[in-house]
Amino acid sequence: MNSQVAVDYDLDEWRDIQLDEKWQHRWATDRDYDLLKMGGLSDREIQNYRDHNARAHFISKDGETIAYSWLVEDCWEVFEWARVRLAPGEIYASSAYVAPAHRGQRLQGELRKFAWRELAEEGNKRVVTFVEMLNRSSLRSQVKPARRYVGRVWYMRLLGLVIYRIDGKWGAGFWSLARPFEISFDMFDRYAPSRPLQR
Repeated sequence: MNSQVAVDYDLDEWRDIQLDEKWQHRWATDRDYDLLKMGGLSDREIQNYRDHNARAHFISKDGETIAYSWLVEDCWEVFEWARVRLAPGEIYASSAYVAPAHRGQRLQGELRKFAWRELAEEGNKRVVTFVEMLNRSSLRSQVKPARRYVGRVWYMRLLGLVIYRIDGKWGAGFWSLARPFEISFDMFDRYAPSRPLQR
């Protein structure tokens, strides 16, 4: 059983954002394979990102790589039973890693400032992602410009059966990554006011 919050960022709001000069930013290349494993990713997981046209970006300080994040430009598997179908100009923000010695320095926001400004300049329109309801620190983080909470997904898996509720609409079926349920962010009311979490 799990509950996720759907989050939507308008990339136009990131075009003119300023970077903090104490961090060095760059996109990952094929030579960065070992660096991409420092967060615990396996060879199979890295290859899965590559198979889905994903790219990673790094933050370094004084020559040491201390954080990275993955951005997916193709469909992406979530929840172990569903696939996010992206619209043209949409990017899915996937996993991120910050080295333990540098946590608490708001590096997630710094990663976004660099990469999302670049994505906007390339003509992309928005970044979408899901955040677990239990991940309270991520849900509370204040990133400028503010993100929009556009909906929620609740689901329960029992012996292969998935029961779900997506923004108040219920459904059930036998889905897995071999036969995934397709989710589009157009299922959510993206034009409604942002819906922050209630205690």
